[in-house]
Amino acid sequence: MHLQRILSICLSILGMIGTFLPWIVIKSNFINISANGTEGDGWITFLLFLVALIIALIPDIRTPLNSSLFWASIIAPVIAGIIVIFDVYNAQSNLNNPIGELLSTNISFGSGIYVIIGASISTPVALFLTKNR
Repeated sequence: MHLQRILSICLSILGMIGTFLPWIVIKSNFINISANGTEGDGWITFLLFLVALIIALIPDIRTPLNSSLFWASIIAPVIAGIIVIFDVYNAQSNLNNPIGELLSTNISFGSGIYVIIGASISTPVALFLTKNR
């Protein structure tokens, strides 16, 4: 297997796993609630990382990605990261009202957000670093 494809496969799987991890965590004295990505735009990010995974597995995993597959492997995870960043922005915007400010001390972003953003940033970096190897 070519190193470029191995990294793309690993980061795509990591991004797909991030969809099922908590995105929002609400803690209170009585109950702790978490919402994973599948309760929102997570299925879109899952599909985008799945596309990157499938691209990494075709046509011959012993060779580096050709130009069009290379760019598609970069664009899909980056779009997933943009979607997550947009969701984070929307969540913070919704907290800028009196009720949201009361709740905001108990709301935090879960690990899934960080995993997906990390995978969407790491994928282009890894693919560019291994482009000519």
